[in-house]
Amino acid sequence: MEASRREYFFSFTRIGMALGIMMGLRTPALWIYLSISSFLMNQEAGVFRWLSWLFHSDWTGLLTEHLLIFGGLYLSAYLFVKGMPKTEGAPRRLVPGEFIVCLVLALGIGTLLNIGGNLINTFFSLFNHKTVDEMNPIVEALGNPTMDMLLYACFLGPVMEELVFRGFLLKRTRRFGDRTAVVFCSVAFGLMHGNLVQFLYAVFIGLILGYVAVKTNRLRDAILLHIAFNSYSSVVQEGYLFWESRGYERMELLYLLGVLVVEVLFMVSAVVLLCKNSRRAGRELALANGAYSPYKKYVYLNPGFALFAGLCVWEMLYYIL
Repeated sequence: MEASRREYFFSFTRIGMALGIMMGLRTPALWIYLSISSFLMNQEAGVFRWLSWLFHSDWTGLLTEHLLIFGGLYLSAYLFVKGMPKTEGAPRRLVPGEFIVCLVLALGIGTLLNIGGNLINTFFSLFNHKTVDEMNPIVEALGNPTMDMLLYACFLGPVMEELVFRGFLLKRTRRFGDRTAVVFCSVAFGLMHGNLVQFLYAVFIGLILGYVAVKTNRLRDAILLHIAFNSYSSVVQEGYLFWESRGYERMELLYLLGVLVVEVLFMVSAVVLLCKNSRRAGRELALANGAYSPYKKYVYLNPGFALFAGLCVWEMLYYIL
């Protein structure tokens, strides 16, 4: 039975409020984390002093920070929507060929959108006196990577984000149609990153991850895809820093040319695959989306999503302006 206007409006208001609370509590969560870290560092002995190592080691510092901060924020969002009805299907295996196609699409189109986002930031840099790197916080993080940052980017981050966006959020929006759920969770996933460049490619990658999640009715493949995408970016950056730090200009140039060739291949392949498969995937999601409903506009036109989107756009403007 088609959901009513009331169900659309109040369900997505509740989900939007959960996301808005998650975004709005980031500053208080950071303050609590810093207070705990400072307390542990001021202990002269005992178990609390020993625990301070977790907060400052190059292997665990960032992992501990993000696990406590984002873990707490994600948990608060989950508790806010926990009581909502959810939709789950029978698990299905994603064959290796499908996994590779999805990964190539994510890497290729993601690279194109990353380039497009940087071009837009280049335009803004003419007026705001900021560099392109200053408008994209991920560049700063990858510019001087530590082991804990790599572990977070390549493993813990993807796992946590998939549990949220392709996990409890997707399951609680699928009753309004698979296409509606996949697109909504992808837009929310992109907005959550809080800057223009990541928003553009995160939305597209979220569409792929969401499609995989509803196709297989499980999180494992979406998590593995997310890990593979993030790991590729980290490995490429680590390779560049390796040759740059050794001063081998010729090897650095050859490495960059090799990366350029590989990424051009990814982009061309992704465009071909997108043209070949997008209609079929769209039809699959459309068939699972149910009949047309005039109430689908309330997926986004509600106070909860307005709060969440407003907080995210404010953060984007902070980096741009």
